[in-house]
Amino acid sequence: MRSRIQMAPDDDETPSISLADVPAREVAGRDTGNKYFYQYKKAAEAAVELLEDGDAKLVFCDMHDDFVIKRLEGTLDVYLFHQVKAKDKKNHLWSFVDVFAVGLTKQFKGSCADGFAWHMIAHQKSFSNQCKGVVLVTNVLFNDDVEEFIGAVLAASTIADLVGKPKKQFSALSDAYVAADPTFTPEYVFAFLKKFKLHSLAGPIDASDNEDASVILRKVKEFSEVDLNLSQSKTVAEELINLVRKRSTAKIHPGISIQELEQKTSVSINDVVSVFPITADAFNILRQAGDQRALLNASILQRFLGRLGYSNELISLASVCKVEWDVWYFEMRHTPVQPDIQFLLARCESLVRQDLSGSGGLSKMHLELGHLLSEFAPKLAVGRPLNSNIVFGAFLSRVVNLEINK
Repeated sequence: MRSRIQMAPDDDETPSISLADVPAREVAGRDTGNKYFYQYKKAAEAAVELLEDGDAKLVFCDMHDDFVIKRLEGTLDVYLFHQVKAKDKKNHLWSFVDVFAVGLTKQFKGSCADGFAWHMIAHQKSFSNQCKGVVLVTNVLFNDDVEEFIGAVLAASTIADLVGKPKKQFSALSDAYVAADPTFTPEYVFAFLKKFKLHSLAGPIDASDNEDASVILRKVKEFSEVDLNLSQSKTVAEELINLVRKRSTAKIHPGISIQELEQKTSVSINDVVSVFPITADAFNILRQAGDQRALLNASILQRFLGRLGYSNELISLASVCKVEWDVWYFEMRHTPVQPDIQFLLARCESLVRQDLSGSGGLSKMHLELGHLLSEFAPKLAVGRPLNSNIVFGAFLSRVVNLEINK
């Protein structure tokens, strides 16, 4: 007789499991191409959220589920599994039986595998406390029975807290799941359902390219504050969706290492940045220096310096100067020369406000910055000496500040 599964406690000290350590349940879709285009769009939208400087590190595409967000909590990798279910009929409602395979009207004689949730509880079984949650994503709605049941489970601390219809629904569902897999317990099923989330009306399945671009535009604005026009958003959306499609259909083999798995099947923040009209190196320089608005600031520098004729390589070097200024300014913030630093910034801001885009603008900028170095280096001879990189960084800090505060 098989032993019953016990939920792993949050402080479980068992070795961390990677996605490569467990044979993947969800791989059949890797070769189905356009059939899962809606799935690709939802994964691309999730990838944009990597721009937020948080704990989300990767979005795996069609690996173990339709897409999986890998997050880092402390030293532990955790996973948020997403299953996408789309319907052409816009007024369709997913029923309790659709989601859980179990109903209340008659004795259950079907298969738990007929419901979406049965395939998602496999993640809890494989990854234990590293399964942070499971999300059912759809373009339509769920029946009230489903919404109310999940709401009741989320509000309950224990099974005993369930009353009325949700109690009967849980009892029927739990009995069916334990009968289908005797290693389960009612407590195990309840713990899984506490991780179960519903995401309805996730966007139309037949959206136009412009609608897809608008969704990407809103998410980029939300998670990075970068403003893109519709044309740029359209390009970013197309390239992100194509990247997800590529990662979703890449061939994988048994025994694949986690490094190769990530390279072939996941989207990283660098992948996302690579489709933006900015220099990826500049973004990484700013982000690694702790810039909380790295993508926004890299975008501003790209536009400003690009108009002056800077190459991408020079823009990356300029980002280093911006970082050098930030560090220098932090070191000097409590020194007696702070008034002179503010005078330097005011002079830089005055230079930024001049029209430098015309002929000779670049030479004028460097000439003026050289004059500022000569004038302020003696006045700021406290701590680390002022140099040309720091002065250029001060100038760029005003470029960014003026753009943000328009």
